[in-house]
Amino acid sequence: MRNSNQKNYNRQMAEGYIMYMMAGSYFKDGKALGSCGSLFLHYAEMPSQKQYQYEERVIKAMDHLDGDFLGKLSQLRCEVSYGWIDGQLVMLFGTGGFEGLCCRIKENGVFEVEPVNHLM
Repeated sequence: MRNSNQKNYNRQMAEGYIMYMMAGSYFKDGKALGSCGSLFLHYAEMPSQKQYQYEERVIKAMDHLDGDFLGKLSQLRCEVSYGWIDGQLVMLFGTGGFEGLCCRIKENGVFEVEPVNHLM
């Protein structure tokens, strides 16, 4: 039997799922290229209070982006892909050539959300 205080999820991957959900909700519609199942499993193991805290952090980061840019995103469909670069979880919200997002999540949970123009 595992100790209920034991951390049994990867914070970086759990935050990746939060980013997928929260940042993705700013688009008209979206889908993942491939499965986000492994990210979801880490998110599901994260304590609820931490989920809410990290979700709020992503919302605040998104709300700091330009309003016109966010307005454009709300009209676009996106495809989300992710992978690992130099120990960071990198998520791309691509729109087939229009505005998109690039999100980088470090191992310690620090993340960046950046607008990307003409993301393929």
